[in-house]
Amino acid sequence: MIGATSPTRYGAVSVALIRSATVLNDVLMKDRVLATEWYRQPSKPVFGGSAMTAYERLVDDLRVSNQKSTELIEIGFSASNPKDAETLVEEVLWRYLEYVKGESNKQTTSLVKFLE
Repeated sequence: MIGATSPTRYGAVSVALIRSATVLNDVLMKDRVLATEWYRQPSKPVFGGSAMTAYERLVDDLRVSNQKSTELIEIGFSASNPKDAETLVEEVLWRYLEYVKGESNKQTTSLVKFLE
């Protein structure tokens, strides 16, 4: 099939997009995330250094993996409050889906203009 993508490649691209700054920065701008205990109580400085930024903490606490030889993506989050973890996973998923939908719409628009 022309243009087909293997499950392994699809999974790797999806994982990279989910973990991208474009998606994660959008997550950190959502009111639901800003209201979480996870966001409001930033990490303490380690070994005399500075505390991690919210973005750095998000990258560190987020787990995204592709189930081998499938198109299934697993998203997890480490937080002391399970409700916060649920909120963060939901927002990461929604921001990713919005990004993919937006990119698809851009490609469709470009194709229609090309064909006109």
